[in-house]
Amino acid sequence: MKKGLLPALILVAALVMAEGVIGQDPGAIDSLVFGNPDGTPILVNLDVDVSVPIWIKCDENVAFVNLSLATQNEYVSARLGGVPIGPLMDWDLQFQAPANNWPSPGLTSQTFLGIADFALPVPNYINTNGQWVLIGAFKIHTTSNPSALGHDSYLSPGEDPTQGLTVIFDEFWNPIVPRMRFSVLRFLSTANPPQIISPVDNAQYTINGPFPFSIPFIATDPDTDYISLNVDFPYPFTLTPIQSVPGYANYNFTWVPPLNLRTDFTANFIAVDADHATDVNTIRCQVRPMSLVVSTDSTFPGYPATLEVAFNGLGDNATVAGFNILFVFDPLSLSVDSVEFLDSIVRWEYKNVTRNPIGDGSLRMIGIANLHNQGAPLLKSGNHKIARVKFYVSNDPGFVGMFLPITMPDTNLSSNVVSDSTGYLVFHPAIMPGGIKVLSPDSYLLGDVNLNGDPFEIGDVVVLSEFLSDPISNPLNPIQLAAADCNQDGIRASIADLIYMLGVLNGIIPYPRALPDLGPAEIEIVNDGVISHIHFKSNIPIGGALIKLNYGDAQIDKITAPAGFVLKSSNRDGTTTILVYSENAQSNLAGQTIDIKMASGTSASIGIQYQEISDIYGRLMK
Repeated sequence: MKKGLLPALILVAALVMAEGVIGQDPGAIDSLVFGNPDGTPILVNLDVDVSVPIWIKCDENVAFVNLSLATQNEYVSARLGGVPIGPLMDWDLQFQAPANNWPSPGLTSQTFLGIADFALPVPNYINTNGQWVLIGAFKIHTTSNPSALGHDSYLSPGEDPTQGLTVIFDEFWNPIVPRMRFSVLRFLSTANPPQIISPVDNAQYTINGPFPFSIPFIATDPDTDYISLNVDFPYPFTLTPIQSVPGYANYNFTWVPPLNLRTDFTANFIAVDADHATDVNTIRCQVRPMSLVVSTDSTFPGYPATLEVAFNGLGDNATVAGFNILFVFDPLSLSVDSVEFLDSIVRWEYKNVTRNPIGDGSLRMIGIANLHNQGAPLLKSGNHKIARVKFYVSNDPGFVGMFLPITMPDTNLSSNVVSDSTGYLVFHPAIMPGGIKVLSPDSYLLGDVNLNGDPFEIGDVVVLSEFLSDPISNPLNPIQLAAADCNQDGIRASIADLIYMLGVLNGIIPYPRALPDLGPAEIEIVNDGVISHIHFKSNIPIGGALIKLNYGDAQIDKITAPAGFVLKSSNRDGTTTILVYSENAQSNLAGQTIDIKMASGTSASIGIQYQEISDIYGRLMK
């Protein structure tokens, strides 16, 4: 329901109570217990958090509650709000600020109000059919004063200065004063509440169905009391005991979320010892379907386009150990050039590609992590790119302006499925197929490398710099390469184009008409055994450089750029690529040094395989 409805209904309730029309339950008397339902004291110690349970018994539909508890300031140093449990978890709730010295000096009241969700087809009223049901708990913190030991502190009816005394309303807005019973806090030097070790209070979990979500539920008790464990959870679950001895309880909590469930909720893990002392830890669950995502790319007729395949949104409970992915496409407009499996599954034991498995215009990709129990890593929480498929678009101008879709049939478990490590859990993830946009040769903007329609912006700098530092992991399609020739020298996506783009972004380009002559630039490597120094020499200010190094069997530990310069690097197949540039397009790299510290081997083994150098005006230097 809308949160704005609660304050209005609270005001209505307050007005009704002010008129003195509080009534009695027409059937059995409704009752509340603040504390232990059997009337036993809540055993506490000094300077600890304590949960005061709230129990209700009613025989009609309760639609609104105003619950208030008063505690003695001498024994309770802080009021910490509370937690809804069971039926109250789906209500609209509001915790009031503690009212000090209210309803009388020496007492402080804490109050929370709740109302059923009337937006539902059938509002979620509370009706316990005459049974005691736990609906929440107030949280307090006890005093640290040793003089409290051996004494009782009485809980009593509270009162909020605005909302008044405890009252409940039925579905017809008849106010009812329930019978109430209050426990006492008994301070014993040996009395300690249980402590929940796992799960951690306020822990947050991202969960995918239908992978089982399992966490340990562990509690200890300093007094070596037996501990009972329970979970207030909105869906069916299993709680399996592993060990239960005096002072220690270890259970395993397991929930299997439905496939494609999307929801957010909280759940309470409750530990109660033999003295009825209680600890409650709350977890927050974000349940989302995991998705199989295929990217979208753009290209020209007769040119390639690359689509990436990824598993996105894997939760804390996900373990993908295998997949079977099927692409179906129009063979007259698209043809598969190559398929590359990416780093996230590089150690998987079985990876296979089948062309045209169900006829022309189809492609199947299969991956299995462990055929022989070799311990290849499974895909767990996060986003994982698994494959890159390169297509060619037919060289037909009639395809210009068209979107060529990739379809991914999921009519049965033979295609577009994932499996967990047991092989018994096989299902369709949420499928988000992509495709290829076919553009005309003049349908791009110079400098719009990320193809978002806004050229020479910071996103274009990021995309181009990532490509220069690691073109294998961050490829550009033909349209992006054409848009990346920022300085229009015919050399696409060079270091000079990056410097030119930075100049435009920083307002330095367009530059003066009379530019200095484009002189030579030189890179020199000086080795001292452990560290290699790369020196840049030129009479013209250098804006940036792209360098690829060979270093044999040596290992590089650290690469350091001069102050004022951005450095990016990647290591692939024995070659280290270094991209260094002036972020403000004004700093001069000439006369500066990049230091390369070796982890093993000698710096003498380092050699330059390839280099590009740009001046600060975005021109390649020789």
